[in-house]
Amino acid sequence: MLTLSVCLCLTGAAFINAASARTDAIPLPKPASYAASDATVDLAQIDISALRLSERDIGLYRKIFSAMARGDKATAKSLSNSLNDKSLLGWTGLRRQPILTSAVSPEQTTLNYISPLPRDAKQVKAAALVKDRVTLHIRADRLDWAKDSIDVALKNGVIDRIEAAQLNTTLAASHLYMGDDQEALRLAHFALQVAGQRTPEAGWIAGLASWRMKDYTRAAQYFAWAPRSPYAGPWLRSAAAYWTARALTKTGHYQQVSAWLMEAAKNPRSFYGLIATRSLGAKFDFNWAIAPFNERHQAILKSQPGAVRALKLAQISQLDAARAELSLTQAEMRPDLREALAALAVAALKPDLAMQVADMLQHPLGGPLDIALYPVSPWHPKDGYRVEPALINAFIRQESRFKPVAKNKGSGAAGLMQIMPRTAKSIDRTAARQLADPETSITLGQKYLEDLLSMTDGNLFEAAIAYNAGPGRLSEWKDRFADVNDPLLFIELIPYGETRSYVERVMANYWIYSLRLGADKTGGVATLDAVASGRVAQYAYAGNRDSTDIVMGAAASADMASAR
Repeated sequence: MLTLSVCLCLTGAAFINAASARTDAIPLPKPASYAASDATVDLAQIDISALRLSERDIGLYRKIFSAMARGDKATAKSLSNSLNDKSLLGWTGLRRQPILTSAVSPEQTTLNYISPLPRDAKQVKAAALVKDRVTLHIRADRLDWAKDSIDVALKNGVIDRIEAAQLNTTLAASHLYMGDDQEALRLAHFALQVAGQRTPEAGWIAGLASWRMKDYTRAAQYFAWAPRSPYAGPWLRSAAAYWTARALTKTGHYQQVSAWLMEAAKNPRSFYGLIATRSLGAKFDFNWAIAPFNERHQAILKSQPGAVRALKLAQISQLDAARAELSLTQAEMRPDLREALAALAVAALKPDLAMQVADMLQHPLGGPLDIALYPVSPWHPKDGYRVEPALINAFIRQESRFKPVAKNKGSGAAGLMQIMPRTAKSIDRTAARQLADPETSITLGQKYLEDLLSMTDGNLFEAAIAYNAGPGRLSEWKDRFADVNDPLLFIELIPYGETRSYVERVMANYWIYSLRLGADKTGGVATLDAVASGRVAQYAYAGNRDSTDIVMGAAASADMASAR
């Protein structure tokens, strides 16, 4: 019954009615609670001043590191005299650094191809120039010129056969995004023949092209290449495994679907990992239960000055140095130390810094620290929430990682929700000058998101595309792929890699925040169910909707009932 139920999900078992975005105020759901035994701990009663930097020292240390980077030791030394906390001076270069061992590099799980051709510096540069030239031709839509550049470079020995296959894969993707499925398939298939598992992206592109041509048998065969390749990254392995399951469902090979969904679910916090987990009916393993910072945590950290220095270094964005400190304390593998650092980060640091600490503490043996990796904004829109807090937090996490002063130097986008100045002016000319103010940014961002949801009739995928690439690009791509009714396929056909990644990360954030803030308080879980069953991710606040049932679980219950 398991495989049948999974197939029902993937073939579009629909049980969620679409609804338009609400305009009335939405109450802020409470985050998942901690253990009751720890709920009475009062951080104000614990002196944590020695465990973190003050705002004043944060500013001074940043100036000191900047001065040292430009060789101005005199200024750095002068600034250091004003520090209250001098525990990080060893890292500035003003004192001898007591740390002699370098950081342990994270385990490398994805192989990178290195050409065996004997090359001097000039030849290395020549090979790099070929890749740059091909990229420029592709960006200018000169795909024939890009192909000629690859062929000439290969013939002249500037690049090897595998490198040519990788460039041909990139070219194949461009043909796919231009709507030329036949040429995309031809180039990707040829790249697979030449390089095999060393070009897993070729299998991905060939699979999408075959799917576009409704050849689902070949699509499944191509998609299956990436999950088996040591050269494929976690996202590609998860995505290709999920699409393999989709293709197998199309061809009626239901008995193999669950195995491929389980493969996709191995990356459980990714877009396709979340969909696969939901389709399987499996429970999510998010860790929201780290106890609030308490006296036990304080005692642990006082005995580990290196771990405390790591946290302080993270406060001033010296992340490489912080990781070096952590590697020496083996914080990645010590559950008590990881818990103490994470608890302090959540309780005492701003959300962006808490995320940085949690990133550093990630370790295969230690498990995720989701409560710090997915912080909830302490700021709210000035006019109240009219869009779900889970969705607002999803955009903030992707846009700025909760840094109120974040600014994109290229586009000028600024603030928590990275609003463009001209967009801000169109919403509120006065507020546009205050984008660094968190509540102003969220207020403007919510209004803009409301407009996009209205424009797209509540289609979350399309709203996210428009937020990242602009409504004009969304309209252009909808016209180009007017025949595409599959929401997931539409995302994968977006020509901009940044936008494809953006949409999937925002949606993954949305689903995870929905689970954190309570599935009965949000419509996010309903959209996850919809996507898992092949439907559009239609935004609808589900405050009065029971959206906690798992799609496959509901289908399985129906199967068992009918069997009786």
